[in-house]
Amino acid sequence: MKNKNRLLALLSLSLIFLPSCGNKLKQNSKSYAAAEFQLDEASGSIATESKSAGFSSASAKQKASPDRIQPKESGAQEYERKLIRTGEVSIQVQSLSDTRTATESWVKSFGGYISNSSETSRSLSITVRIPSANFDDAMSQASGMGKLVNKQINSNDVTEQFYDLQGRIATKQILLERYQNYLREATKINDILDVEARINEVTSDLESMRGRMNRLSSQIDFSTIHISASLPPKQTEQGFVLPDTKSQFITLIGNIAGFFNALLFIVLYIAIFSVPIVLLAAVFWWLTFGKIGLVRKLFSRISKKD
Repeated sequence: MKNKNRLLALLSLSLIFLPSCGNKLKQNSKSYAAAEFQLDEASGSIATESKSAGFSSASAKQKASPDRIQPKESGAQEYERKLIRTGEVSIQVQSLSDTRTATESWVKSFGGYISNSSETSRSLSITVRIPSANFDDAMSQASGMGKLVNKQINSNDVTEQFYDLQGRIATKQILLERYQNYLREATKINDILDVEARINEVTSDLESMRGRMNRLSSQIDFSTIHISASLPPKQTEQGFVLPDTKSQFITLIGNIAGFFNALLFIVLYIAIFSVPIVLLAAVFWWLTFGKIGLVRKLFSRISKKD
């Protein structure tokens, strides 16, 4: 009977305290959910405190600056492939002026534009930007503007780079908006200065990323084609040119005259510079072993002493 009385007493106490404990747990879970908003730093997000808790410089230093966001989805998400395509076409033509006119019409027909061009008396080089959707057709027609010498197509897959940069931009934008909210709520001077510094840093990163995205998107949307046109050998814009025998003969005579002229100057150089050298050698011999013979007399004295 005593054991039964103890058991009944414990049950009555548990019924009294359980509701109060459950209410406390619910209140704590709600306060924690309102106090923190966590994004995993490795997946590109930040941890923040609740609005009621305010903003402090210590808590600001604990907030991570993300680089990317990886959305959690149940199924695999498919992305459109992003390619940067470039082409090179080398052709031989009969007229550079006609080729230039044909190239301008060809570019306009595909909705492109000429980005760079250069021309010499025998060759023409043009760089054009064509919408990527028209790249294959444009390359086929470019090959037919003359006698095809060389054709090359290159494709660079930047799908991962494009979507990674897109995610980084979205993450930076979220981070910027959150810092702007902190700035509106901050009341201390140190907190305001700290948040403004972080806003300037994130804004600079965001502008740099957007610039990279614009350049990358331009390369993806518009493909680059280099066209090189040249005239056949021994041909100018006016037509075929026969070898000029008279000018070649004059050139030959000029080369022969130049050879003998150079030979004459070599002989003169030898004559001019060899005379002083011979004179110096004669004087040296005259002083050492000749009539004066200083060295010869020295050796004779040495031999007499021995």
